Formats: sequence, structure tokens, C-alpha cells
Amino acid sequence: MKNKLMKMLVVSMLVVVMASSAMAATIDLLPTWATATWWDNNGCSASSYEYQCVNAFDAKNLSTASIDREEVFSFQNLPVNGTYTINSVTLKYYAKEYDSANDKFKSLLVTGLGQYASGYFLLSSSWVVKDTVWLLHPDTGLAWTESDVNNLLAGMTTAGLTSGDAGAKINKVWAVIDYTN
Repeated sequence: MKNKLMKMLVVSMLVVVMASSAMAATIDLLPTWATATWWDNNGCSASSYEYQCVNAFDAKNLSTASIDREEVFSFQNLPVNGTYTINSVTLKYYAKEYDSANDKFKSLLVTGLGQYASGYFLLSSSWVVKDTVWLLHPDTGLAWTESDVNNLLAGMTTAGLTSGDAGAKINKVWAVIDYTN
């Protein structure tokens, strides 16, 4: 009886070890280029590109107080050292109001078939992280692929907001890729 229990315990431990060998992890991807540049640069040098204004937690930022303004970036590719099963893509923004407690912006994802905006983020005078999680690719309704992530275009917009509530300062933009390897 004791040997049987010991064998069951060993088999159970092997099952747990094998099941946990595929671990979920995340990778942060930063903007590498701006493809639509309608927001204002603040604190960026004259030789800086738009994406360089939102790739670090520092004094630089992009801002707007206007309606129908977009800022869209391409992002770094996934590292080439693995095969990825993408669980989700999260767009993150370190943001605060432009000049009013009513200020808002929306997360924006641009794909081959269109643009997808989140609901709006209400901002305050303090810097905070806002995010939008995309579990599935919106064009297909299927899981994200490595190619989808490597061709990611995303940013922020004030489209659909009114002149009294459109506005934001964005200090950092990044994409968090949750994957299983």
C-alpha cells in the first residue's frame, strides 16, 4: 500500500511539473516610429521624432486639447528567440489631463481592416497608467499571431469627444504582450 501511494505521489508530481513547463510571461514593446503625428511635442528636442517623446518615464510628453487628433505608432518586434502563443495585447499609457478635470482620450488600435478605439479614459492632474486589453485580434476574432504583434500599430485619439472634454498629456506609450512559450 505504501509503495502504491508513493508511486501515485511521484506520478502526480510529474504531471504538475509537465503542466507548468509552458509558462506565461510578458514582453514590453516600445514605439519605434510614428505613422500619424497630430499631437504636440512637449520637452522633446527639435531633432526628436514623435515616438521618442513617449518611450520613457521622463519630462517629455505628447499632448493635445483638440478633438479628432490621432497619434499612431509602430512598435518593436517580438524577440526572434522563441515561438509565441499570444494570450493578449495590452496597450498602456502613462497619462494625465491636459488642463481640465474633464479631459479624456481613447486608446487606438489600427489594423489592416480599420481602427478600433476603446472607451474613453477620464484623467486627473496626476500621472496614472491607463490600459486597454485586447484578448483577440479585432479583425479576425482569433488569437493574436506573432505576425500580428510584429505589425502592431497603435496609439491614442480624441475622436468622438467634444471640445470641452478632449485632451491629454501622454508621457509613455507601450504594448505588453502576454504569451506562452
